[in-house]
Amino acid sequence: MKTFKKQLMACILTVAMAVCTFATVTPANAATPTARQYLTKMGKAMKKAKSYEMKQTSKTTGSLMGKSLKTTQTQKQIYFKKPLKIKTITTSKSSGTTEKTVTYTKKASNGHYYTYQLKNGNSYSKMEVPDLSSQLLCWDADCFTSAKIVKDNVKVNGINTVQISAQIEGNILNESFERYGMGDLFSSSGSDFSEIEPIKATIWIDKKTYRPVKLKEDSKDFVNDYIGSFYAAVGASGYGKTYSSFITTTTYSKFNKATNFKFPKNLK
Repeated sequence: MKTFKKQLMACILTVAMAVCTFATVTPANAATPTARQYLTKMGKAMKKAKSYEMKQTSKTTGSLMGKSLKTTQTQKQIYFKKPLKIKTITTSKSSGTTEKTVTYTKKASNGHYYTYQLKNGNSYSKMEVPDLSSQLLCWDADCFTSAKIVKDNVKVNGINTVQISAQIEGNILNESFERYGMGDLFSSSGSDFSEIEPIKATIWIDKKTYRPVKLKEDSKDFVNDYIGSFYAAVGASGYGKTYSSFITTTTYSKFNKATNFKFPKNLK
């Protein structure tokens, strides 16, 4: 269960960082779309999305207690907004081993939201989670800083996109977690993002529909700072884990045409 909680916290952190990479304010009277205007249009487009599919790959290199560290984690997710249902297949590769997990998220009859992770091949561990229906499709208008257009016309997965770079500041993450009801989850672990290095993000937006096509995040400095601050908060030292690279790439597809799925009968 402790491992599941750690995985869930990492998943929510990833989702929250992705959420914060999708909207900001719009300057008035702009003759041509600016980076901020594109991001605002994307936020509106995503709020209208009823479903989509996502593939996210995180690749990390670094060291742990003096030993080299190299991991690859791939998540394939199908998301439906109303009624909320999510299926996520995660494949993790590290030190020559491969682990695959299947996770379902749904709204229960009591109105609460739960995530179920398959274990031992036939049973599921269960944990209550915040309402992800709003967190995934309601973009925060204040998340971005230093947003700018890098390239105005880039072909990605056969789609004409605009490429935008930006940063996500730690203090903005703090505010976002509070707003989305996740503040207690991270504050209880001694986490404070306000003094942490920002996440560097690049987004490719469909110039026709304004939906996200691809998102790339460089979280090396952010994660290294986060690890240091976390262990300092709990009075630990000498953990010795550092990253030399931490890149997450996410692609989005099948908006409003996501592949339907059914929950296993033994989810309770």
